[in-house]
Amino acid sequence: MPATFTPSAPSAPSPSEGSAPVVEPDINGVCKDSCADMGRCSLVDNACKAASDADCRQSAACASFGWCSVENFECKALTDRDCVDSDACRNLADCYASNGQCGPPPPTDEQCAADPACRTLGYCSAYEGRCGAKTDADCARSVLCTGSGLCKADAGQCVLGGKPPDAGG
Repeated sequence: MPATFTPSAPSAPSPSEGSAPVVEPDINGVCKDSCADMGRCSLVDNACKAASDADCRQSAACASFGWCSVENFECKALTDRDCVDSDACRNLADCYASNGQCGPPPPTDEQCAADPACRTLGYCSAYEGRCGAKTDADCARSVLCTGSGLCKADAGQCVLGGKPPDAGG
């Protein structure tokens, strides 16, 4: 006897197909452990996730690592204020938010100029929270410029172009 095909009813679109995520209170305590540890206190599309800064602030991750603000349903360190009251700040001096984490303070121009990467790579200025090539002058004093012609600063790096310093005098 030949097999018969019975079409099924079309399924409803998933929440990721254009509709907003469904956030609901965790009335049954499903998220209790992940809430206390990581701030994942709300049921979002049937998964425990952080839905608000309040979810994050009540977690151990906030107290320990400064992950006190929510971004994309995850707790992260988004402001220096998130980090300042954390164990990471008190114990490790990681009091500055960068890329969702608490870390050390960004370097100063003076620290960058004293670093060996200034002489070799032209990373002589504080640039976007790290040492980098902010000006063509940073690149001009580097080995990259004198050796390879990478004498122009672009987005924190020394790139081809610009003018090598006068070697003769």
